[in-house]
Amino acid sequence: KQEGIPPRMFKAVIAANHPEFSSMRQQ
Repeated sequence: KQEGIPPRMFKAVIAANHPEFSSMRQQ
């Protein structure tokens, strides 16, 4: 149940855990 977490925070966590993933998804 993760409906209270904003997409921005989720993306930030993903980028922090996977900086490369964020760069790859930037396209």
